[in-house]
Amino acid sequence: MPSANIYWKKDGERIIQGDDFGLEDNEPLYEDQAIAANRPTVRLSSQTSRVYVDCFTPDKAGIYECVAETPYKRITHKTIVKPTCVVTDPSFYAAGYIFRLLNHVLCSGNSISENVDTQCLMTKKNARMEPARIYLFTTYRIEMANATVQLLCRAEGNPKPTITWFDRERNPIGPNTLGYKQLRNGDLVLQSWNLSPSFHFFLCEAENRFGVDTVESKVYLTA
Repeated sequence: MPSANIYWKKDGERIIQGDDFGLEDNEPLYEDQAIAANRPTVRLSSQTSRVYVDCFTPDKAGIYECVAETPYKRITHKTIVKPTCVVTDPSFYAAGYIFRLLNHVLCSGNSISENVDTQCLMTKKNARMEPARIYLFTTYRIEMANATVQLLCRAEGNPKPTITWFDRERNPIGPNTLGYKQLRNGDLVLQSWNLSPSFHFFLCEAENRFGVDTVESKVYLTA
């Protein structure tokens, strides 16, 4: 069974995440379908996919859908996202001015001056500065020894994040580390002949000058 291709849609349109959209797509393409003597691989894994909605405004409300599909099956999960109006009447002066103003904007869709000093508006104004965030990664993987395994780690941010993988001793896995290959999209390919049948732990770190994000991936190799 091939691994699932996982992505997000908003109101039926696919959300483009990261700079390498379309590059190796979201599916592990470097894995073995079978190993020695045509023994089938296990390919049992858990993957996490996240979508980030910064500075929520009414135009970002809608139906967000997570899609996981293979050539044989497609499953989806939909979430309806809409603004919650705590204060809808701008004449309600019991609340603080900024609190009332922001809620009025969220509920009415009215414009607001960029001079209002709030974290949300600063985020919109400085949209070119985005912290590194990992949006798709492998949580765990169970596989036969001597099979090639691809661990997902896709990140977004501006400037484009640098992705670094570490082993369980926090040693960085570089381009010259025997038995490993890091792809342009951030994924790590494990040549399992280099690993003994047992439990293996890896850490993926995405970093740019505005932030760092890390996730863990566990691999169980069986004989």
